Amino acid sequence: MKKTILFLIGLMVCVGAYAQMADEEVVVAIKRMQERYPRITLCDIYKSFYQERFGPGHIIESKEKAENYLTQEMGRTQGMSVQVEPTGLRGDFVRVDVFFINVGQIDKETYLNALMKSVVETDNNAVTMWLMDWEHIQRVIEKYGLKVENYKEDKEFIRKRIEKGVYEMNHSRLFNELYHPHYRIIRRDIFETEIRPLI
Repeated sequence: MKKTILFLIGLMVCVGAYAQMADEEVVVAIKRMQERYPRITLCDIYKSFYQERFGPGHIIESKEKAENYLTQEMGRTQGMSVQVEPTGLRGDFVRVDVFFINVGQIDKETYLNALMKSVVETDNNAVTMWLMDWEHIQRVIEKYGLKVENYKEDKEFIRKRIEKGVYEMNHSRLFNELYHPHYRIIRRDIFETEIRPLI
């Protein structure tokens, strides 16, 4: 009985979160992404919405490893790519270009600390809500006839990953080749107070 009640409460929370994502908001968010990246694929759209839900936690095992990966990323970038860009629907997280560090606008330690503070705790309930959101996003794309690069192939690719319990996503090969993204994601409130004043 207790497990049933807890399940129903969890389901109500999920439905509440799901209902907050209006069709029109999803359309506007996707069109915004397409304006910035005309050849964005479904995998890249998935990544942006996923980043808004889960933040940078999936790429951070420790501060030391995060710093090592950041240093490698700094070495690969030759110019600005995303600069500053909101994720997903409401921009709860912000993609911040690592090239800001290369040109001395943001101190590496400041950037890294902001990144570490942006990690959010997740649980199975968050994953369930995310899967419901993603189903809704796909339905909106199809309902409104939005043209998305590589849609059918990516939809199947994403479905298979989810079936295996793998939820994070890399940028598509096409996106990497065309747009050369080099960034980390920072929670918006932390970005506004600690990073925006520097750039």
